[in-house]
Amino acid sequence: MRNISKGRLAGILFGLAFVGLVVYSAVSSITGSKRGKGTPEGAVEMLFDAMSREDLIGVMSVMAPFEVGTSADLYPKAVDLAVAADIIEDANWLAGIDFEAEDLEMRTTVLHPEVALVALTRGELAIALDPAAADPLFADIDSFQGSITLQEAHQELSNAIWEANREVGDLPFTLQAPDELFVMTVKHDGKWFVSASYTAAEYGRQILSLPPADFSASRDNAANGAETPSGVIDDLVEMVNSRSAEEHWDAILSGGPDGVFEPLAVFSPPDELGALLDYTPAYNALVEQIEEWLADEEFGIDIEAMTEPLENIEVEGDLSLAVTTREEPASEGKAIVYLESGSISARLVLSEQTAGESVHFELGASWDGLCAWGYAFFDDGFSNDSTDFYECLPQEALPEGFDQAFVVVTEVNGSWYISYVETILAYAELFLDDALQDPEIRSYLPDIGFAAAPN
Repeated sequence: MRNISKGRLAGILFGLAFVGLVVYSAVSSITGSKRGKGTPEGAVEMLFDAMSREDLIGVMSVMAPFEVGTSADLYPKAVDLAVAADIIEDANWLAGIDFEAEDLEMRTTVLHPEVALVALTRGELAIALDPAAADPLFADIDSFQGSITLQEAHQELSNAIWEANREVGDLPFTLQAPDELFVMTVKHDGKWFVSASYTAAEYGRQILSLPPADFSASRDNAANGAETPSGVIDDLVEMVNSRSAEEHWDAILSGGPDGVFEPLAVFSPPDELGALLDYTPAYNALVEQIEEWLADEEFGIDIEAMTEPLENIEVEGDLSLAVTTREEPASEGKAIVYLESGSISARLVLSEQTAGESVHFELGASWDGLCAWGYAFFDDGFSNDSTDFYECLPQEALPEGFDQAFVVVTEVNGSWYISYVETILAYAELFLDDALQDPEIRSYLPDIGFAAAPN
Protein backbone atom coordinates (compact mmCIF):
# COMPACT_ATOMS: atom_id res chain seq x y z
CA MET A 1 0.00 0.00 0.00
CA ARG A 2 1.49 3.29 -1.03
CA ASN A 3 1.33 6.66 0.69
CA ILE A 4 0.09 9.59 -1.35
CA SER A 5 1.23 13.19 -1.36
CA LYS A 6 -0.65 15.90 0.50
CA GLY A 7 -1.61 17.58 -2.75
CA ARG A 8 -2.91 14.38 -4.31
CA LEU A 9 -4.76 13.50 -1.12
CA ALA A 10 -6.39 16.94 -1.05
CA GLY A 11 -7.47 16.42 -4.65
CA ILE A 12 -8.90 12.99 -3.84
CA LEU A 13 -10.80 14.35 -0.85
CA PHE A 14 -12.22 17.24 -2.87
CA GLY A 15 -13.09 14.74 -5.62
CA LEU A 16 -14.88 12.49 -3.16
CA ALA A 17 -16.74 15.51 -1.84
CA PHE A 18 -17.89 16.25 -5.40
CA VAL A 19 -18.97 12.65 -5.95
CA GLY A 20 -20.79 12.80 -2.64
CA LEU A 21 -22.68 15.89 -3.74
CA VAL A 22 -23.73 14.15 -6.96
CA VAL A 23 -24.87 11.09 -5.02
CA TYR A 24 -26.81 12.96 -2.37
CA SER A 25 -28.58 15.04 -4.99
CA ALA A 26 -30.32 11.84 -6.12
CA VAL A 27 -30.98 10.40 -2.67
CA SER A 28 -33.70 11.24 -0.18
CA SER A 29 -34.86 8.22 1.76
CA ILE A 30 -34.99 9.70 5.25
CA THR A 31 -38.09 10.47 7.26
CA GLY A 32 -38.44 14.06 8.41
CA SER A 33 -38.27 13.20 12.12
CA LYS A 34 -34.75 11.80 11.73
CA ARG A 35 -33.33 14.65 9.71
CA GLY A 36 -31.19 17.59 10.70
CA LYS A 37 -29.54 18.59 13.97
CA GLY A 38 -30.16 21.17 16.64
CA THR A 39 -27.09 23.31 15.90
CA PRO A 40 -25.00 24.22 12.84
CA GLU A 41 -21.92 22.49 14.28
CA GLY A 42 -24.02 19.42 15.12
CA ALA A 43 -25.04 19.16 11.45
CA VAL A 44 -21.42 19.29 10.29
CA GLU A 45 -20.33 16.77 12.93
CA MET A 46 -23.09 14.41 11.81
CA LEU A 47 -21.99 14.80 8.18
CA PHE A 48 -18.41 13.76 8.90
CA ASP A 49 -19.54 10.97 11.23
CA ALA A 50 -21.81 9.52 8.54
CA MET A 51 -19.01 9.75 5.97
CA SER A 52 -16.70 7.88 8.34
CA ARG A 53 -19.28 5.08 8.62
CA GLU A 54 -19.82 4.98 4.83
CA ASP A 55 -23.44 5.73 5.67
CA LEU A 56 -24.99 7.48 2.67
CA ILE A 57 -28.38 7.52 4.34
CA GLY A 58 -26.82 9.27 7.30
CA VAL A 59 -25.21 11.79 4.97
CA MET A 60 -28.57 12.45 3.36
CA SER A 61 -30.22 12.98 6.71
CA VAL A 62 -28.15 16.08 7.36
CA MET A 63 -28.25 17.60 3.86
CA ALA A 64 -30.75 20.38 3.15
CA PRO A 65 -34.12 18.72 2.34
CA PHE A 66 -34.88 21.18 -0.45
CA GLU A 67 -31.68 20.07 -2.20
CA VAL A 68 -32.13 16.30 -1.91
CA GLY A 69 -35.88 16.08 -2.36
CA THR A 70 -38.15 13.44 -0.84
CA SER A 71 -38.27 10.60 -3.37
CA ALA A 72 -37.71 7.70 -0.99
CA ASP A 73 -36.97 4.97 -3.54
CA LEU A 74 -34.79 6.69 -6.10
CA TYR A 75 -31.35 5.81 -4.75
CA PRO A 76 -31.92 2.07 -4.15
CA LYS A 77 -33.51 1.78 -7.59
CA ALA A 78 -30.52 3.54 -9.15
CA VAL A 79 -28.23 1.10 -7.31
CA ASP A 80 -30.25 -1.85 -8.65
CA LEU A 81 -29.95 -0.53 -12.18
CA ALA A 82 -26.20 0.05 -11.78
CA VAL A 83 -25.84 -3.56 -10.61
CA ALA A 84 -27.86 -4.83 -13.56
CA ALA A 85 -25.77 -2.74 -15.95
CA ASP A 86 -22.60 -4.24 -14.42
CA ILE A 87 -21.36 -0.80 -13.34
CA ILE A 88 -21.05 -1.95 -9.73
CA GLU A 89 -21.09 -5.45 -8.24
CA ASP A 90 -23.60 -4.99 -5.43
CA ALA A 91 -25.26 -2.40 -3.21
CA ASN A 92 -22.26 -2.29 -0.88
CA TRP A 93 -20.21 -0.57 -3.56
CA LEU A 94 -18.35 1.69 -1.12
CA ALA A 95 -16.76 -1.23 0.72
CA GLY A 96 -13.00 -0.98 0.88
CA ILE A 97 -12.97 2.82 1.07
CA ASP A 98 -12.27 4.12 4.57
CA PHE A 99 -12.61 7.78 5.47
CA GLU A 100 -11.98 9.25 8.89
CA ALA A 101 -12.30 12.75 10.34
CA GLU A 102 -10.53 13.13 13.65
CA ASP A 103 -10.10 15.82 16.31
CA LEU A 104 -12.38 18.26 14.51
CA GLU A 105 -12.71 21.75 15.97
CA MET A 106 -15.23 24.22 14.59
CA ARG A 107 -16.40 27.79 14.99
CA THR A 108 -19.87 29.00 14.00
CA THR A 109 -20.63 32.44 12.56
CA VAL A 110 -24.34 33.20 12.28
CA LEU A 111 -24.90 35.22 9.09
CA HIS A 112 -28.70 35.20 9.37
CA PRO A 113 -31.08 33.56 11.84
CA GLU A 114 -31.43 30.74 9.28
CA VAL A 115 -27.91 30.72 7.77
CA ALA A 116 -24.62 29.95 9.52
CA LEU A 117 -21.02 29.45 8.40
CA VAL A 118 -19.19 26.68 10.23
CA ALA A 119 -15.42 27.16 9.98
CA LEU A 120 -13.27 24.02 10.22
CA THR A 121 -10.49 25.39 12.41
CA ARG A 122 -8.65 22.18 13.25
CA GLY A 123 -8.68 18.47 12.54
CA GLU A 124 -7.31 15.71 10.35
CA LEU A 125 -8.81 13.81 7.42
CA ALA A 126 -7.62 10.34 6.47
CA ILE A 127 -8.51 8.11 3.55
CA ALA A 128 -7.55 4.60 2.49
CA LEU A 129 -8.52 2.25 -0.33
CA ASP A 130 -8.15 -1.51 -0.25
CA PRO A 131 -8.79 -2.81 -3.81
CA ALA A 132 -9.16 -6.37 -2.50
CA ALA A 133 -12.24 -5.36 -0.50
CA ALA A 134 -13.46 -2.64 -2.85
CA ASP A 135 -16.07 -2.89 -5.57
CA PRO A 136 -14.70 -3.83 -9.03
CA LEU A 137 -15.55 -0.25 -10.00
CA PHE A 138 -12.30 0.69 -8.22
CA ALA A 139 -10.29 -2.34 -9.42
CA ASP A 140 -7.91 -0.27 -11.57
CA ILE A 141 -6.97 2.00 -8.68
CA ASP A 142 -3.89 1.07 -6.68
CA SER A 143 -4.28 0.76 -2.94
CA PHE A 144 -3.39 3.94 -1.09
CA GLN A 145 -3.60 5.59 2.28
CA GLY A 146 -2.88 9.02 3.57
CA SER A 147 -3.93 11.77 5.91
CA ILE A 148 -4.00 15.53 5.79
CA THR A 149 -4.75 18.16 8.38
CA LEU A 150 -7.32 20.81 7.67
CA GLN A 151 -4.55 23.41 7.75
CA GLU A 152 -2.66 21.46 5.07
CA ALA A 153 -5.82 21.08 2.99
CA HIS A 154 -6.40 24.83 3.23
CA GLN A 155 -2.83 25.46 2.12
CA GLU A 156 -3.32 23.17 -0.88
CA LEU A 157 -6.42 25.17 -1.85
CA SER A 158 -4.46 28.42 -1.46
CA ASN A 159 -1.67 27.06 -3.66
CA ALA A 160 -4.19 26.02 -6.32
CA ILE A 161 -5.76 29.48 -6.33
CA TRP A 162 -2.35 31.15 -6.53
CA GLU A 163 -1.48 28.93 -9.50
CA ALA A 164 -4.80 29.81 -11.15
CA ASN A 165 -4.02 33.52 -10.83
CA ARG A 166 -0.62 32.94 -12.43
CA GLU A 167 -2.03 30.86 -15.29
CA VAL A 168 -5.01 33.05 -16.13
CA GLY A 169 -3.12 36.33 -16.20
CA ASP A 170 -4.80 39.71 -16.60
CA LEU A 171 -8.36 39.68 -15.24
CA PRO A 172 -10.50 42.39 -13.65
CA PHE A 173 -10.14 40.60 -10.32
CA THR A 174 -7.64 38.53 -8.37
CA LEU A 175 -8.71 35.23 -6.90
CA GLN A 176 -8.28 35.07 -3.13
CA ALA A 177 -8.22 31.96 -0.97
CA PRO A 178 -10.75 31.98 1.90
CA ASP A 179 -9.24 32.50 5.32
CA GLU A 180 -10.16 28.96 6.34
CA LEU A 181 -12.12 25.94 5.17
CA PHE A 182 -15.81 26.01 6.04
CA VAL A 183 -19.23 24.46 5.46
CA MET A 184 -22.44 26.46 5.08
CA THR A 185 -25.52 25.38 7.01
CA VAL A 186 -29.17 26.44 6.78
CA LYS A 187 -32.11 26.16 9.17
CA HIS A 188 -35.20 24.36 7.90
CA ASP A 189 -38.28 23.49 9.96
CA GLY A 190 -36.42 24.27 13.16
CA LYS A 191 -33.36 22.09 12.45
CA TRP A 192 -29.95 22.77 10.90
CA PHE A 193 -28.70 21.13 7.70
CA VAL A 194 -25.57 21.24 5.57
CA SER A 195 -26.19 23.00 2.25
CA ALA A 196 -24.13 22.23 -0.84
CA SER A 197 -25.56 25.14 -2.84
CA TYR A 198 -24.84 27.72 -0.13
CA THR A 199 -21.38 26.24 0.48
CA ALA A 200 -20.46 26.46 -3.22
CA ALA A 201 -21.90 29.98 -3.54
CA GLU A 202 -20.04 31.24 -0.46
CA TYR A 203 -16.70 29.74 -1.55
CA GLY A 204 -17.16 31.45 -4.92
CA ARG A 205 -18.05 34.74 -3.27
CA GLN A 206 -14.99 34.70 -1.01
CA ILE A 207 -12.59 33.54 -3.73
CA LEU A 208 -13.84 36.34 -6.03
CA SER A 209 -13.88 38.92 -3.19
CA LEU A 210 -17.52 39.83 -3.83
CA PRO A 211 -19.90 41.73 -1.52
CA PRO A 212 -21.82 39.79 1.14
CA ALA A 213 -24.94 37.85 0.22
CA ASP A 214 -28.43 39.13 1.05
CA PHE A 215 -29.94 36.25 3.01
CA SER A 216 -33.29 38.02 3.32
CA ALA A 217 -33.89 37.78 -0.45
CA SER A 218 -35.21 34.21 -0.32
CA ARG A 219 -36.80 34.57 3.10
CA ASP A 220 -38.16 37.94 4.21
CA ASN A 221 -38.58 39.15 0.62
CA ALA A 222 -39.63 35.88 -1.02
CA ALA A 223 -42.52 36.02 -3.48
CA ASN A 224 -45.79 34.38 -2.49
CA GLY A 225 -46.80 31.27 -4.38
CA ALA A 226 -50.26 30.01 -5.32
CA GLU A 227 -53.14 29.19 -2.98
CA THR A 228 -53.68 25.68 -4.39
CA PRO A 229 -51.48 23.12 -6.20
CA SER A 230 -53.10 23.61 -9.63
CA GLY A 231 -53.24 27.34 -8.89
CA VAL A 232 -49.51 27.47 -9.67
CA ILE A 233 -50.30 26.74 -13.34
CA ASP A 234 -53.42 28.92 -13.28
CA ASP A 235 -51.40 31.87 -12.00
CA LEU A 236 -48.75 31.29 -14.65
CA VAL A 237 -51.42 31.30 -17.37
CA GLU A 238 -52.90 34.50 -15.94
CA MET A 239 -49.47 36.15 -15.91
CA VAL A 240 -49.00 35.36 -19.61
CA ASN A 241 -52.49 36.42 -20.65
CA SER A 242 -52.63 39.61 -18.57
CA ARG A 243 -49.86 41.30 -20.55
CA SER A 244 -49.62 42.46 -24.12
CA ALA A 245 -46.71 41.30 -26.25
CA GLU A 246 -45.18 44.76 -25.81
CA GLU A 247 -45.34 44.44 -22.02
CA HIS A 248 -43.72 41.01 -22.15
CA TRP A 249 -40.94 42.39 -24.37
CA ASP A 250 -40.35 45.36 -22.08
CA ALA A 251 -40.21 43.03 -19.08
CA ILE A 252 -37.57 40.90 -20.78
CA LEU A 253 -35.45 43.96 -21.63
CA SER A 254 -35.74 45.35 -18.10
CA GLY A 255 -33.60 42.56 -16.68
CA GLY A 256 -35.14 43.20 -13.27
CA PRO A 257 -37.40 41.07 -11.07
CA ASP A 258 -40.27 41.67 -13.50
CA GLY A 259 -38.21 40.41 -16.43
CA VAL A 260 -37.96 37.09 -18.15
CA PHE A 261 -37.12 35.29 -14.89
CA GLU A 262 -40.23 36.47 -13.04
CA PRO A 263 -42.01 33.10 -13.30
CA LEU A 264 -38.86 31.43 -11.97
CA ALA A 265 -38.97 33.59 -8.85
CA VAL A 266 -42.73 33.62 -8.33
CA PHE A 267 -43.54 29.96 -8.98
CA SER A 268 -40.41 28.31 -7.57
CA PRO A 269 -39.95 27.40 -3.89
CA PRO A 270 -37.85 30.13 -2.25
CA ASP A 271 -35.83 27.46 -0.43
CA GLU A 272 -34.84 25.64 -3.64
CA LEU A 273 -33.72 28.95 -5.17
CA GLY A 274 -32.30 30.20 -1.89
CA ALA A 275 -28.64 30.35 -2.86
CA LEU A 276 -29.47 31.82 -6.28
CA LEU A 277 -31.69 34.56 -4.86
CA ASP A 278 -29.47 35.37 -1.89
CA TYR A 279 -26.20 35.52 -3.83
CA THR A 280 -27.50 37.30 -6.97
CA PRO A 281 -26.57 40.81 -5.65
CA ALA A 282 -23.05 39.62 -4.86
CA TYR A 283 -22.50 38.03 -8.26
CA ASN A 284 -24.06 41.01 -10.02
CA ALA A 285 -21.05 42.95 -8.76
CA LEU A 286 -18.82 40.47 -10.63
CA VAL A 287 -20.83 41.02 -13.83
CA GLU A 288 -20.36 44.79 -13.47
CA GLN A 289 -16.61 44.34 -12.99
CA ILE A 290 -16.38 42.22 -16.14
CA GLU A 291 -18.46 44.72 -18.16
CA GLU A 292 -16.20 47.59 -17.07
CA TRP A 293 -13.13 45.51 -17.90
CA LEU A 294 -14.43 44.66 -21.38
CA ALA A 295 -15.25 48.33 -22.03
CA ASP A 296 -11.73 49.61 -21.36
CA GLU A 297 -9.33 50.71 -24.10
CA GLU A 298 -7.78 47.26 -24.60
CA PHE A 299 -11.03 45.56 -25.56
CA GLY A 300 -13.43 48.40 -26.31
CA ILE A 301 -16.49 46.15 -25.89
CA ASP A 302 -19.53 48.11 -24.72
CA ILE A 303 -22.09 45.61 -23.44
CA GLU A 304 -24.83 48.23 -23.30
CA ALA A 305 -24.17 49.20 -26.92
CA MET A 306 -24.51 45.54 -27.89
CA THR A 307 -28.04 45.47 -26.47
CA GLU A 308 -29.16 48.66 -28.24
CA PRO A 309 -30.37 46.78 -31.36
CA LEU A 310 -32.82 44.91 -29.13
CA GLU A 311 -34.00 48.13 -27.54
CA ASN A 312 -34.68 49.56 -31.01
CA ILE A 313 -37.15 46.74 -31.69
CA GLU A 314 -40.78 47.36 -30.90
CA VAL A 315 -43.09 44.41 -30.37
CA GLU A 316 -46.84 44.57 -30.81
CA GLY A 317 -49.47 41.86 -30.69
CA ASP A 318 -50.87 39.42 -28.22
CA LEU A 319 -50.15 36.11 -26.54
CA SER A 320 -52.69 33.60 -25.31
CA LEU A 321 -52.12 30.51 -23.19
CA ALA A 322 -54.64 27.94 -21.96
CA VAL A 323 -53.88 24.83 -19.90
CA THR A 324 -56.17 22.09 -18.61
CA THR A 325 -54.77 20.54 -15.44
CA ARG A 326 -55.53 17.68 -13.11
CA GLU A 327 -54.01 17.45 -9.64
CA GLU A 328 -53.37 14.46 -7.43
CA PRO A 329 -52.09 14.61 -3.84
CA ALA A 330 -48.75 12.86 -3.45
CA SER A 331 -47.99 13.29 0.25
CA GLU A 332 -48.34 15.94 2.90
CA GLY A 333 -47.28 19.24 1.38
CA LYS A 334 -46.74 17.77 -2.09
CA ALA A 335 -48.97 17.21 -5.13
CA ILE A 336 -48.63 16.26 -8.79
CA VAL A 337 -50.23 18.58 -11.36
CA TYR A 338 -50.75 16.96 -14.76
CA LEU A 339 -50.73 19.21 -17.84
CA GLU A 340 -53.45 17.31 -19.67
CA SER A 341 -53.98 19.59 -22.64
CA GLY A 342 -53.70 23.19 -23.71
CA SER A 343 -52.95 25.70 -26.40
CA ILE A 344 -50.78 28.71 -27.07
CA SER A 345 -51.12 31.35 -29.73
CA ALA A 346 -49.03 34.37 -30.65
CA ARG A 347 -49.58 37.10 -33.22
CA LEU A 348 -46.62 39.43 -33.22
CA VAL A 349 -45.25 42.33 -35.24
CA LEU A 350 -41.57 43.09 -34.65
CA SER A 351 -40.53 46.51 -35.95
CA GLU A 352 -36.93 47.71 -36.18
CA GLN A 353 -37.24 51.47 -35.70
CA THR A 354 -33.95 52.54 -37.28
CA ALA A 355 -34.37 50.63 -40.54
CA GLY A 356 -38.15 50.81 -40.60
CA GLU A 357 -38.45 47.06 -41.23
CA SER A 358 -41.16 44.82 -39.80
CA VAL A 359 -41.59 41.11 -39.34
CA HIS A 360 -44.97 39.41 -38.89
CA PHE A 361 -45.01 36.16 -36.95
CA GLU A 362 -47.88 33.89 -36.00
CA LEU A 363 -47.92 30.68 -34.01
CA GLY A 364 -50.83 28.49 -33.09
CA ALA A 365 -50.19 25.27 -31.21
CA SER A 366 -52.21 22.82 -29.14
CA TRP A 367 -51.34 19.70 -27.23
CA ASP A 368 -53.19 16.77 -25.77
CA GLY A 369 -51.19 14.39 -23.63
CA LEU A 370 -47.82 13.96 -25.35
CA CYS A 371 -48.94 15.06 -28.84
CA ALA A 372 -48.74 18.60 -30.22
CA TRP A 373 -49.97 20.13 -33.46
CA GLY A 374 -50.37 23.56 -35.01
CA TYR A 375 -48.89 26.00 -37.48
CA ALA A 376 -46.29 28.77 -37.74
CA PHE A 377 -46.23 31.71 -40.18
CA PHE A 378 -43.44 34.19 -40.92
CA ASP A 379 -43.41 37.25 -43.23
CA ASP A 380 -40.59 39.81 -43.35
CA GLY A 381 -41.97 41.84 -46.23
CA PHE A 382 -39.68 40.17 -48.77
CA SER A 383 -40.67 36.55 -48.34
CA ASN A 384 -43.01 34.48 -46.24
CA ASP A 385 -43.23 30.92 -45.09
CA SER A 386 -45.76 28.80 -43.23
CA THR A 387 -45.64 25.29 -41.89
CA ASP A 388 -47.99 22.84 -40.22
CA PHE A 389 -46.85 20.24 -37.75
CA TYR A 390 -48.11 17.24 -35.79
CA GLU A 391 -45.69 15.47 -33.46
CA CYS A 392 -45.96 12.96 -30.64
CA LEU A 393 -43.24 11.80 -28.28
CA PRO A 394 -42.30 8.23 -29.24
CA GLN A 395 -44.07 5.83 -26.88
CA GLU A 396 -41.39 3.19 -27.30
CA ALA A 397 -38.87 5.49 -25.62
CA LEU A 398 -41.15 6.36 -22.70
CA PRO A 399 -42.09 4.49 -19.52
CA GLU A 400 -45.25 2.41 -19.72
CA GLY A 401 -48.29 4.45 -18.70
CA PHE A 402 -46.52 7.80 -19.09
CA ASP A 403 -48.95 9.71 -21.28
CA GLN A 404 -49.06 13.22 -19.78
CA ALA A 405 -46.47 15.77 -18.77
CA PHE A 406 -46.59 16.85 -15.13
CA VAL A 407 -44.93 19.01 -12.53
CA VAL A 408 -44.55 18.36 -8.81
CA VAL A 409 -45.63 21.22 -6.58
CA THR A 410 -44.76 21.66 -2.93
CA GLU A 411 -46.15 23.77 -0.12
CA VAL A 412 -43.84 26.22 1.62
CA ASN A 413 -45.20 28.46 4.39
CA GLY A 414 -48.78 28.02 3.18
CA SER A 415 -48.08 28.75 -0.51
CA TRP A 416 -47.66 26.33 -3.41
CA TYR A 417 -44.70 26.38 -5.82
CA ILE A 418 -43.32 24.28 -8.67
CA SER A 419 -40.49 22.15 -7.27
CA TYR A 420 -37.73 21.56 -9.83
CA VAL A 421 -35.93 19.08 -7.58
CA GLU A 422 -39.05 17.01 -6.91
CA THR A 423 -40.15 17.16 -10.56
CA ILE A 424 -36.79 15.91 -11.83
CA LEU A 425 -36.73 13.13 -9.23
CA ALA A 426 -40.29 12.09 -10.12
CA TYR A 427 -39.44 11.77 -13.82
CA ALA A 428 -36.23 9.92 -12.95
CA GLU A 429 -38.17 7.46 -10.81
CA LEU A 430 -40.61 6.80 -13.66
CA PHE A 431 -37.77 5.86 -16.00
CA LEU A 432 -35.96 3.84 -13.33
CA ASP A 433 -39.10 1.86 -12.53
CA ASP A 434 -39.66 1.17 -16.20
CA ALA A 435 -36.07 0.05 -16.71
CA LEU A 436 -36.21 -2.27 -13.70
CA GLN A 437 -39.33 -3.96 -15.09
CA ASP A 438 -37.52 -4.88 -18.30
CA PRO A 439 -37.17 -8.69 -18.26
CA GLU A 440 -33.64 -8.46 -19.63
CA ILE A 441 -32.55 -6.16 -16.81
CA ARG A 442 -34.49 -8.04 -14.13
CA SER A 443 -32.64 -11.24 -14.99
CA TYR A 444 -29.39 -9.59 -13.92
CA LEU A 445 -30.65 -8.25 -10.60
CA PRO A 446 -29.15 -10.08 -7.59
CA ASP A 447 -31.20 -11.19 -4.60
CA ILE A 448 -29.91 -8.22 -2.60
CA GLY A 449 -31.49 -5.75 -4.99
CA PHE A 450 -33.54 -3.09 -3.19
CA ALA A 451 -36.15 -2.35 -5.82
CA ALA A 452 -36.56 -5.51 -7.86
CA ALA A 453 -40.19 -6.61 -7.85
CA PRO A 454 -40.88 -10.31 -7.18
CA ASN A 455 -41.27 -12.54 -10.24
